[in-house]
Amino acid sequence: MTDDDAAREKAAELGAVVPSGTVADAVKAIQDGDQSLLQGVDRLITSPSDMRTLASLGRILGPRGLMPNPKLGSVTPDIPKAVSDALKGEVIVRVNKEGGIYTPIGKVSMGYSSLKANARAVLEAISSNKPSDAKGVKSGAAFWKMASITRTMGGYNCRVETSTVDPSSSKYFRGGVEGDQEKETGEDDAYA
Repeated sequence: MTDDDAAREKAAELGAVVPSGTVADAVKAIQDGDQSLLQGVDRLITSPSDMRTLASLGRILGPRGLMPNPKLGSVTPDIPKAVSDALKGEVIVRVNKEGGIYTPIGKVSMGYSSLKANARAVLEAISSNKPSDAKGVKSGAAFWKMASITRTMGGYNCRVETSTVDPSSSKYFRGGVEGDQEKETGEDDAYA
């Protein structure tokens, strides 16, 4: 979301959904209850100059995880690059001070095989970007103290054996996980 016409045109060419009108018009519409502008939106990208206008939507965008943040790259002067990265599948990984990593791997509607492929890609990215000089961190399964998968909304938590999340392990993504094969009926999201 930006008032810069050149950035809007380039973002639209790349495939981003760009609302018509100004940022102030979109903000006013959302504040008046028009939630249609936010349907299907995974990430909201804006320029620093337009962030002041969007700040008034903090109570609406924040709980949905859509509030632009400069630390996450969604408030940037180079909107076309941010849009391109987002459309290529850039994943936002959050880390807490204890070293816990939080990142989405997909949606239930994607199906088991897609979720499994996404989880594998995230684990490989984290393992390959592990700091080599991190204190007390060894290579291999010792890098992973604990792993679990949970739904965004809900209390169900599934613990994962750490040897299966280490790409250097022989047990990596092997084994008898219930639902490892999708149902022949096509109801693949019953296992996610």
